[in-house]
Amino acid sequence: MRAALKTLGILSIVLIGVVVTVLYFADFRAYRHFVTDELSEIVGRRVRVDGAVQLRIGRALHLVAYDVGVANSAWGSRLEMAGAERVVVSLPLLPLLRGEIGIAAVVIEGADVLVEWDLSGRGNWQIERPRSDGAGKRGGGGSVPRIERIQVRDSRFAYRPASADQATVLQVEQLDLRSFAAGSSPKFAATVAMTGARLVASGDASPLRSWFSEEGSPELRAQVELQAAKPSSIATTLGIELPPRFPAVNLAGQLSATRQTLEADGIDARLGGSDLSGQLSLSRAEDRPRVKAALRSDRLDLEELFPGGSERLVADDEHRSGDAAPLPWGSLSLANLDLSIEVESLGLHTGGDLEGVLLQVRLEDGELDLRSHTTRGGQEKIAIELAADQKTERADLGVRAREIPMENLFGQGTVRQAKATADIRLSGVGPSIDTVRRTLAGEIRIDVGRGTFSEPFLDRISGDIVGQLIDLVNPVDWQSGPTQFICGVVRGKVDKGIIEFPTGLAMETENVRILGAGSVDATTTEIDLAFRSDPKGVTGISVTSVVDKLIRLRGTLADPKVRIDPMGTAGAAIRVGGAVMTGGLSLLGEGLLRYDPDDHSPCQIAKGLTPKKKSVAGEVADSARTVGDAVGKGLGAAGDGLKRLLR
Repeated sequence: MRAALKTLGILSIVLIGVVVTVLYFADFRAYRHFVTDELSEIVGRRVRVDGAVQLRIGRALHLVAYDVGVANSAWGSRLEMAGAERVVVSLPLLPLLRGEIGIAAVVIEGADVLVEWDLSGRGNWQIERPRSDGAGKRGGGGSVPRIERIQVRDSRFAYRPASADQATVLQVEQLDLRSFAAGSSPKFAATVAMTGARLVASGDASPLRSWFSEEGSPELRAQVELQAAKPSSIATTLGIELPPRFPAVNLAGQLSATRQTLEADGIDARLGGSDLSGQLSLSRAEDRPRVKAALRSDRLDLEELFPGGSERLVADDEHRSGDAAPLPWGSLSLANLDLSIEVESLGLHTGGDLEGVLLQVRLEDGELDLRSHTTRGGQEKIAIELAADQKTERADLGVRAREIPMENLFGQGTVRQAKATADIRLSGVGPSIDTVRRTLAGEIRIDVGRGTFSEPFLDRISGDIVGQLIDLVNPVDWQSGPTQFICGVVRGKVDKGIIEFPTGLAMETENVRILGAGSVDATTTEIDLAFRSDPKGVTGISVTSVVDKLIRLRGTLADPKVRIDPMGTAGAAIRVGGAVMTGGLSLLGEGLLRYDPDDHSPCQIAKGLTPKKKSVAGEVADSARTVGDAVGKGLGAAGDGLKRLLR
């Protein structure tokens, strides 16, 4: 008996060896159609296998297929939805011997997958199986076996919405899915590359059946890390426009999603020298999507994030070429928004920094309310309020600033010590920037105190206007270094797009006083201003060359032209207070020429702080009153003397 069992064991080992050898070296091309038919039944789409089909046996049974493809929907943009260079399906041996079909792993290499939607919103992955009439072998498709693990390597994934002409492509370096079956909660880890970016994500999700069932409540949770050396390239692929020099991005956070919501928590982003952290959520449960965000930053550098904003602040004709295009008023009703951002240090395009900035944005049913406050030492320094209403196409802007050190706004390299106070109220109505400018109304009040300015600063904020004026009346100012600034005032009223300055423009430096009046057309940026200048004891310049003359400034804000006009031949019209005044003995000319710089500072006049001079009639009346008082006193004294004589 012992010898018989020994002989049986040896025969069994030999038999298994023969079976393994046959299976290992067998050519399964004869069974290709059987395999593809079975797979087509399971998948619900025609599956092809054009390459070799092999079987490998180890701890598991490995089925290897080359050049595999799955058909696309009939309406799809290409014939196949997916293809792969190599597919390996591993089946554990022991369950297979018991008649249980389970898949231990599926490895896909060199895949090319396209996900797309048609105009009705249907995806090409949605399978439409024919109804079973009882005659079919499978009755409309077989059941999907349990899959323990899916791995994807060196593959290409593309998606194309119905509105897009081209698909967005992702290069999948590695994707690992575990417990990937209809009733299990899959876990995943992925590394994806796209146009100079790398995304690493890991997490878990609800069972797949909950995602494809209307009654299910699916949820996904993931830890995400993104590194993008060239974010602008990614944004272009996604249909978003970013500056070409947008800095590198490193982003990490926890992501969770349901059928109606998307939440990002623990956001930690580094954008060049800037940072951002906080929470963000998107909900589609209401009529409009609602976005909520609470973010904070230690440092945001606007010039680094959106370079180019430090150029001259006055727009030229090229920058205004698109002003006739419709404003996106309709976009105000696309979503509701609740946003707050706290920034410890905000880098401005002008080179300065603001500390303690709080930005709050609320968009509700087409009405926008934006408020930004800057605090320092517990006191509000700058407040900006913007309100816009889609229904009325109206926008209102308010700016308040109190004793703001101007080096905070423009940097210490261009200005020192000076402080500014401002009150600006503007409103406009219309479907485009042009129409808003034509309806612009409001008031502008800006005061600048004593400080030191450099030429680049004045050139930047005024479009070379101030520089030309000072060069004309005092050419030694720039040659002697930074300008010692005493005061500056802007007082203007805005009506129907015309900004009028009735002697509301003033500036005084250590070497010159300037008082001006006139108007600026906000719709065309045309300027028509006149200035009275008085040098203050500067050597090397003829004071008589500008006395009793107006310095005329015309052209546009981007291209101003300055010249000296004698009052009697000024010629061109100046608009003041809605009236058109000409040179010579106009109200404007008289007002500027009658100004005595030795009596009052031009800034006091621009602010309206000087006592009003009495008219000639008033002076005559005062004189008559004085004479009358003297005569009355004289007559009274004479009467008293007569009384004493008659006693």
